[in-house]
Amino acid sequence: MIWGYATTSIRSALFMRAIDSLPAVKKTGQLPSYDGNMVISSIAGLGDLIIQLPLIAGMVNKARSLGVEPTVALRPAHLNLGEVCGWRVMEFENPLIDFFGHGLSLPVLQKNAGALRDLRKRQVDTWIDLTGNAFNAVAIRLGGVRSLISATSRGGKSLVNGEIPNQPYENEYAFRRRLANHFGCELDFSIYKKMAEITHSDEIVLAITTYNRWKSWPLSYFAEVARAFPHRQFILAGASREIPAHELADWEMLKQMPNTRNLVDALDLLQFARCIAGSGFFVGNDSGGAHLANAFQKPGAVIFGPTISETWHGDSKLRLFHDRSCPHHPCKVWKCDQPHDWCMAKIGHVDIIRYLKNLLDVNPKP
Repeated sequence: MIWGYATTSIRSALFMRAIDSLPAVKKTGQLPSYDGNMVISSIAGLGDLIIQLPLIAGMVNKARSLGVEPTVALRPAHLNLGEVCGWRVMEFENPLIDFFGHGLSLPVLQKNAGALRDLRKRQVDTWIDLTGNAFNAVAIRLGGVRSLISATSRGGKSLVNGEIPNQPYENEYAFRRRLANHFGCELDFSIYKKMAEITHSDEIVLAITTYNRWKSWPLSYFAEVARAFPHRQFILAGASREIPAHELADWEMLKQMPNTRNLVDALDLLQFARCIAGSGFFVGNDSGGAHLANAFQKPGAVIFGPTISETWHGDSKLRLFHDRSCPHHPCKVWKCDQPHDWCMAKIGHVDIIRYLKNLLDVNPKP
């Protein structure tokens, strides 16, 4: 945490402080009225969205009961999830992607200018941003939104009319329950069934990659897990672009094992959800896949290293494996300060194999 903001980046903290130093807009302590042109947004990572789906569904249900059809703003990669849920959706990319990912080139600026023009045409009365930050707040207000309701632990306070109560790094599952109470709606867990039919098999999903190599358990360890259970079928899921060059040999070994089925790069988001929903068990990194496993109540193991498990682990049948011994924990994630003693490599496969064996003994193959 830097200057009270939920970030480990000086660059983003400087931006947050700069925005919060602006003259503040008029504040309101009232809950948003469910009328007019209303938008609810979840525009962070896949894990955030999976956690927030029952909350969004509850808010949409309440709005509909009052005769209002809200729009749900999602990142482009997540739009199909909103459509399957039966919501009216709009595309809205997380401004952090351009700020940190692509740089502020002319094409990026032109793309964002076009998105803001489109947003202004919508003439939004009320926008509730469940993944609030200073970057979102700037983009939303530049889009002409009249009233912004947002969390402010990652900045944007000066531009927010109504603050969503939250604390830096609080547990996201507990935060979801608290927000349902705050907005006076019921969490609707039936929304997960719209994504996928929940069935059970003896297959084990291995979610083997994340967007960041320092959050990913070594592929050789995943191979040891599959090797320990030669009569079980393992489904490999993830993205090959997320496999670092030094692990390519381990990747070749893992996907050629006789009891692994390689679906890396073969699944879109909904297919990935359905794959997990139809499996029996899950083993994977702290990622969107783990939150899908939570949503479908699949047992197994979730592996944490540099990130804060108190924030992201909860409402789960997944056993938590986490090494916190690094003096830099929790770290910036994008950079390892002691790669010779990398935390994910210290989470041994033996303990996970032992735990998985106990699960499989309790749940034998039919």
